[in-house]
Amino acid sequence: MAQIIICAGISLIPYIRPVGAFQIANVLRRAGYTVQVIDQFPWIVHLGVDQILKLFDKFVGPETLWIGFSTNWFRRINRTHSGNTGRVELVEKTHEDFVNNTRVFTLEEVDIVKNFVYSKNPNVKFVAGGARSFIGRTGDLKPLIDVYVEGYGDIEALKLTKWLEDPSYSDISFSQNEDGSLGLRSEPKAEGFDFQNFKFTWAPEDLVNSGEALPMEIARGCIFNCAFCSYPLNGRKKLDYLKDPMILKEQFEENYERFGTQHYFFLDDTFNDSPQKLEILYEQVFSKLKFKIGFSAFMRLDLFHAHPHTIDLMKEMGVDGAQFGIESLNYDANKTIGKGISRDRIRDTLVKIKNSWGDAIVDSQFIIGLPNEDEASIRSWIEELMEPDYPLDFVKIDALFLNRSSKETKTWQSQFELNPEKFGYTFPTSNPMAWVNNRGFSQADAFRLKREYEGNNKEGLVKKKDKMAWVIYHGHKNIGVSTRALDLKKQGKVDTITSLDYQTRLEFVKTYIQRLLEL
Repeated sequence: MAQIIICAGISLIPYIRPVGAFQIANVLRRAGYTVQVIDQFPWIVHLGVDQILKLFDKFVGPETLWIGFSTNWFRRINRTHSGNTGRVELVEKTHEDFVNNTRVFTLEEVDIVKNFVYSKNPNVKFVAGGARSFIGRTGDLKPLIDVYVEGYGDIEALKLTKWLEDPSYSDISFSQNEDGSLGLRSEPKAEGFDFQNFKFTWAPEDLVNSGEALPMEIARGCIFNCAFCSYPLNGRKKLDYLKDPMILKEQFEENYERFGTQHYFFLDDTFNDSPQKLEILYEQVFSKLKFKIGFSAFMRLDLFHAHPHTIDLMKEMGVDGAQFGIESLNYDANKTIGKGISRDRIRDTLVKIKNSWGDAIVDSQFIIGLPNEDEASIRSWIEELMEPDYPLDFVKIDALFLNRSSKETKTWQSQFELNPEKFGYTFPTSNPMAWVNNRGFSQADAFRLKREYEGNNKEGLVKKKDKMAWVIYHGHKNIGVSTRALDLKKQGKVDTITSLDYQTRLEFVKTYIQRLLEL
């Protein structure tokens, strides 16, 4: 039995844990509550609603206060076949799909689940958190959710728990949503939570596997303020919200001693945001460890151009993967969003990185539809990216997401969303997401180009050379795909995602369910 149950999971076949749910569990456990995270939730539902009922039967009891859903990475999983690959398709095309992929349960399954839970404890509340919880304002997840937690949950989840335990608890404020559910909105910057000095620990009931590649929060916030980004901790100062280096060192050592973990995906919006930060981390953490680690993280390419000595420093720290947000090779487009680096300098800096980092997996995301872009310019840089000798291993291209109604429906807005006209965006139809940029290039054009260049690659990646994205590679290892099979994928002899991988993930999930039931 647990007082709080948090359902979480990333729907991709490769398995990496979503750190947010486990962070909230850490906070609540520190306050004395019993918490069980049910990871891989979309996959468990995919196996059948009876599987989640088994787990709720195990963990729901008279003392259970709430069941949460960490919505960030939820997608319903539909198995369809493309040739002989048996890829898992992730469906998200319309607002209805967005809602269904956030709720995960069908409406029929919602009734089954809620009736079952209420038969064990009629006072349990159902709570939604994560990046999609803003849709509670319009009642989109009814009848499943009772309370929506918007923004950082470190403080609000604890307040909610105290209130459910004792209704006289007064340090909490709710808003009322259209469907009668409650909204709990955190202070945008979550300044009341001491992230820097909070040590994260994996609990035994989290069931971390031996050698598992794990996520780790290094810092929160970003010193930049890109025009398309709605993140609330943008514009912070250097070294703000950086976790204490001694605590990070303790976490690395603890994970190595307990699980043998040496590979990490760092959660840090811009890991290389300042040379000072990298030097502190190297001198106080990485150089002090008695074992080597490998890691991947989100980074800014223009900062390596500005501070070239940090390229080799990153190699010394153990980098074996990087995810850049270059966004475009069009200099005029990049200038409008706050990333002023020319096309030639982008390529030259990537070459220096590849020469220094050797086998590290280097990939980048790009946005179709930025200001000052038309179809000809976009095709030009996409074609350049796809050249065999272009120094990126993977490329992911996405259509710009812009919603003119976000002022009423979202907690956080980007500069684009707050003032689209300033950047040349118009909305000629009643669809609040159907933008047209200042060169006459539309959202429909962006989706058309995205589909054209991605082709049949359902992972949304333009594959380059003989490598896999870092998350895909280590995520496959986490579910037990053999090194031999991974080598075949890297060599292009086997598809990145196959029907065998699907079956391997299903067996992995079934084993996880059994381990949960045995706790």
